[in-house]
Amino acid sequence: MPHRLLHAMPGAWKRRYLLRQSGGIQGCDAFNLAERLKKTQRLLVAWPTRAEDMLLAVPAVKSLREALGEGVVFGHLAEAALGPFLSGLFPGVPLIAWDQGSLAWHEPAVQNCLASLRAFNPDTALGLLDPFPPVLQALVKASGAGVRIAIDPKHVSWPYANVRIASDPSAPLAGRYFQPLGLWRYAGFPAEERWSRIQPDDSQRKAVAENWAASGSAPEQTWLYLHATASGPALDPGLHALLREKIQKREQGNFALGLLHWNSSGEELQREGVWRESPLLTADGLGALLGIMDGARGVVAFQGPALHFASLAEVPCLALLRKEEKAYDVSPWNPLFAVSEV
Repeated sequence: MPHRLLHAMPGAWKRRYLLRQSGGIQGCDAFNLAERLKKTQRLLVAWPTRAEDMLLAVPAVKSLREALGEGVVFGHLAEAALGPFLSGLFPGVPLIAWDQGSLAWHEPAVQNCLASLRAFNPDTALGLLDPFPPVLQALVKASGAGVRIAIDPKHVSWPYANVRIASDPSAPLAGRYFQPLGLWRYAGFPAEERWSRIQPDDSQRKAVAENWAASGSAPEQTWLYLHATASGPALDPGLHALLREKIQKREQGNFALGLLHWNSSGEELQREGVWRESPLLTADGLGALLGIMDGARGVVAFQGPALHFASLAEVPCLALLRKEEKAYDVSPWNPLFAVSEV
């Protein structure tokens, strides 16, 4: 059958097809979880599909990396659009990419992904996706991983996951990503819920110093508003007043409020009123962003990837979250992170 015609088949038929192609129900017998985890030499991590969710999962994966030691080889399974971002956070780690636009088992891109997974040959797989697309579940199973862990039973079907961790959908995402560490502690590994810090690259320091000097402000006296997307709030006097009000509720003494524009791509910023006189710094990459934030008095941002990258830096971070965004609160794990509701 031409593979394109498989898209037109009924859902139940496609589910059975997917199960057959990924190895059927074999390999789901009972096993000693602690012993299997102890024998893991190759671990596959299937990452979330949103950049901010991925950043919230970074501390859990780094904690697991420290607990298992350098003898265990990690591999990453991530959406292609986030691949470069992930490679910057974990340089040198094998990355296997999948494409949302061709996520069907019979598509050539998925078969190439399957070949890469089988070549990596993981012993254990940790799925952090929610929801977890069935085709990706099948790919993880077909990779040969004997232990397949998922953190949300509602979205993961047996036999694709043979270890499932119940989670509270209303709980902070960072806590949900830390939950699997309990399995490794059960197996005797010292896996701690430790928040990660990313240090700036020394090669960026000179450029960063020039950036600060050009802004006409001192880092130690400046709170930075991290403006990352064109779809964010307008840079008008009302926003400036709101940010100062939020910062003053936790700040002692005088401070300057500067603007840090991330991934500007050469676009011209539309600044109104007091923003035209505010210190302006720009960063086009993760290294430059991290370097500018390092040493600043603090960073304030709305919900988004920029906020959660800032939470991994050694800098006070004030998150402006709506009530429905409470899942993105990482203050229980990061003492430099505070939340103000907007």
